[in-house]
Amino acid sequence: MHVNNAHAEVNTHAVAVLAGGSSSRMGFDKAQARFGSQTLLDRTIGTAAATNPAVIYVCGGSVHATTGLEVEHLIDAAPNEGPLVGLLAAIDAAPGERLVCIAVDLPLLSAATILEVLSVLDTAEVAVPVTAGRRQWHLSGWRVDRCRERLWSAFEAGARSFQQATEDLEVGEMVPNSPVELVDVDTPGMLREAGGRPPLRRGLS
Repeated sequence: MHVNNAHAEVNTHAVAVLAGGSSSRMGFDKAQARFGSQTLLDRTIGTAAATNPAVIYVCGGSVHATTGLEVEHLIDAAPNEGPLVGLLAAIDAAPGERLVCIAVDLPLLSAATILEVLSVLDTAEVAVPVTAGRRQWHLSGWRVDRCRERLWSAFEAGARSFQQATEDLEVGEMVPNSPVELVDVDTPGMLREAGGRPPLRRGLS
């Protein structure tokens, strides 16, 4: 399903929101956590949609988006094998040359930073932000045709992390203008510090 915006040019990139995983440190499904009036899943989809992608995929998870924006849900073929499985599903489905992969637990992420990552793909096969000297793989960009075969080969050889899977790929790094945007919320305490809260209980609003 494609994202339509009559008032803006539609880009040729796709976006994959990684919403799978056990959320064991959080104690509940992170995608359902609240940030303002939205779930983290809806907030991430909205941020991704602001970049005017050709399509948005939600990879894994069981929570449905309620933003009103059209998204396509991709089922993890191996749900307990890490985020690389979701990336591979999106790379196989992506209609264009570029894909941005976003973890669902980045509530402060902006569309501008996503576009910064995309721009790195002009000269690299993979793009990743770096903060405090560390690659932040919960936001990344991928040249689909150049990466697909080698990512699958790495996965079949046992790689499960993005770091392991990109050893034979040309990775371009960028330093975001606002590093706080890449702070992921893995625990209830981190969620509260970022301004979020647990999911609403049934019967409450």
